[in-house]
Amino acid sequence: MQHQHAIKADYFLYGIQAGIISFQDAIYWADKIIEVEDVPCVEIIDLALSKSRGRNEVMNALKGIPGKRDPQLSGSYLLGDLKQLLFAGGDLKDIAHKAMNVAAITQQPDDDYFR
Repeated sequence: MQHQHAIKADYFLYGIQAGIISFQDAIYWADKIIEVEDVPCVEIIDLALSKSRGRNEVMNALKGIPGKRDPQLSGSYLLGDLKQLLFAGGDLKDIAHKAMNVAAITQQPDDDYFR
C-alpha cells in the first residue's frame, strides 16, 4: 500500500507544482487515508496536519511519504486529468502549457512531451 501512497504523493506534488491541483487536495487525500487505515504512517499524519504551514510545507510533507516513486506514472495520471479538462472545454493554451510542464518535471519520454 505504501508504494501506492508514494506514487499518489508524487501525483499531488507534481500537480501542485504545475498548478493543476490545490495543496488542499493533498491534505484531503491524507485525511481520507487516516480514516480508512488502522495505523496510517506518520508521514501521512504529518501531511494531514500541514495545512496551517502552507503550500511549501505540504509539498515537503508529500516528499516525505515513504515508498517507491514512479514519476512517469504519476505524470501520466496528471496528463490524463488534463486531457479530461481539455475534453470538458478547458482553455487549450493553458492546458497545453501545463501538460508540457508535467511532461518535463515527470521525465516523460520525448514523444509524449511533444504530443
